[in-house]
Amino acid sequence: MKLWQKIFLSSLTLIIAVVNVISITLLNNSHQLLMERERSHSVNEHEYFTAAFINALTYEKLAEEALILTTDEISQIAENMVNSENRAGGIAIYSDSETAITKNISYMLNKNITEKFISSIDKSGDNYSVSVFDDDDKK
Repeated sequence: MKLWQKIFLSSLTLIIAVVNVISITLLNNSHQLLMERERSHSVNEHEYFTAAFINALTYEKLAEEALILTTDEISQIAENMVNSENRAGGIAIYSDSETAITKNISYMLNKNITEKFISSIDKSGDNYSVSVFDDDDKK
């Protein structure tokens, strides 16, 4: 093999390797940015839904002129809100005792993943938890 062929093949191999490394780096960075954007979107959706739920509870208290709503009334308001929301992932509202108040889960993850998510939630204060789970080929 002549020297120019060796130089050409070595250069071509080096260029292909560099392009592959750059491509993988860009794809990984893009994936990380996309996941962060989805987390941020989920947090914003959560905050919107929480504010709407609080507003619905306040409205119901004012409408009934009551200081405290019963558990059944809160469950009914939650059920109405969850059923009125059209989301691909669905919504579930749980009480402090980890029993579902209401849920509308159209494609929701399988039971093991749902239980894993519920057990991963930090219940020590007013905060939220965003978790990403693998469900077959979906996240």
